[in-house]
Amino acid sequence: MDDLFQRLDAEDGRFLFTADELTELALDPHDALLLDDMIDDVRIIEAVEGIFLWTGTTVEQLEWPFRIAQKLRPGETLYESFESAASGHGFISQIPMIYTLGTTGESGYLKTRYGHVELTHVERSPEEIERMTRPAYGPVRIARPELALDDLRRKDRNLHLVNMEDYEEVVNELVHDQSGGSGN
Repeated sequence: MDDLFQRLDAEDGRFLFTADELTELALDPHDALLLDDMIDDVRIIEAVEGIFLWTGTTVEQLEWPFRIAQKLRPGETLYESFESAASGHGFISQIPMIYTLGTTGESGYLKTRYGHVELTHVERSPEEIERMTRPAYGPVRIARPELALDDLRRKDRNLHLVNMEDYEEVVNELVHDQSGGSGN
């Protein structure tokens, strides 16, 4: 069964499974016993209720909370924003202990073994999200500084933590980088 999981991981990046998906993989009783052994040996663990993770994956552990959120929210557009993105861009000095994601679905909260994820509903189209984000962690993108600040403003969240001088500097650097400016 390890070979099967390695192949799924290598070909499709699949390392997260629902209980039903694991059952489908264990087609015969021997496979079911091997699967039980893998769970006992902690090669497969329950990352969050209903989602199992194959620990031999090549996907970096930093991505796991984001991918777990995506697995639990199929069909929704998710992106890192709010305090998480603002901290990552450097215009909030605090480092959040919770990943904050915007979602086109319902708000919610996930406690995974690899980090807590707050999902906050946003009134944005998938096209707008695509345009205002950049690639980050696997399938979950990160908000550009303008979007992160706008999300904080729309939800009136922790605006007192935002350092506007740092924000302006970050935005100006991005504009400078995108225009190909050399500073000379």
